[in-house]
Amino acid sequence: MRRICRVENTGASALVFPSITAATSDADVRSSGFAGSWRAEGYLTGGTAPTIQNQPTFGQSRVPVHLWAPDAVEITNELINDSGADVEGILAEVIAETKGVDEDVAFISGNGVSRPTGLMTTLSGLAATAVNSGHASQLTYNGLIDLFTNLPAQYRVNGRFLMNSLTYGAVLKLQDGNGQPLFPVNSLPNQLWGKGIEFSELMDDVTANLYPIAFGDFRYYLIADRQDMRIQRLVERFAPNVGILVTARSGGQTLRPAAFRTQKVAA
Repeated sequence: MRRICRVENTGASALVFPSITAATSDADVRSSGFAGSWRAEGYLTGGTAPTIQNQPTFGQSRVPVHLWAPDAVEITNELINDSGADVEGILAEVIAETKGVDEDVAFISGNGVSRPTGLMTTLSGLAATAVNSGHASQLTYNGLIDLFTNLPAQYRVNGRFLMNSLTYGAVLKLQDGNGQPLFPVNSLPNQLWGKGIEFSELMDDVTANLYPIAFGDFRYYLIADRQDMRIQRLVERFAPNVGILVTARSGGQTLRPAAFRTQKVAA
């Protein structure tokens, strides 16, 4: 998620990001929140005050920051001194991998309580963003087309799919009436209709009433970083061993749900 979403730094406990409330009419088309006007060449006001444009309506999205702090890791001095490999370097790699997985869990499905609010947590509760697959327990080709075309064009330009590997397999297995694959073997890898496919095993499987695929412009999910990952070496507390304590502070939140669509497994 971090690689494809908008990432901003903040010096406070929350990042306040300007948001735009689209006009109630044509909201899907006019995501900027207002419409302009055409006028004839040589247009004169005749002394009449011009109409005040009350759109777009600017608001604020507040993205709170949360603490990520796994339990301290204790390692012996003997392991550090006698090992033929860089134990602390290996540990740093493992910690970085753990942080990446923990962040994806939160950025995808976090409940917002002492952790980020996940993209799917927001979208799964919005009927306006859900597009049915066309079958009670499976994906269908028509359902994927509906998912693709239901997203407004301005978001589809930078659109990406997000799914897990098993869901991708289910997409590749779709066949026509003659048993031929609908997506040829030699088509571009990790792409669907020219749009990139991102993988996370934390997404739902293809199961009735779940949401295995998200499609949208991931720049409208904001990750707020307050503190990069810090590693503290605790010597006295864990003597004669060494303790490794890791902390980071980040938050995450969907800025504009209209920029996403989800595939719901339903008829």
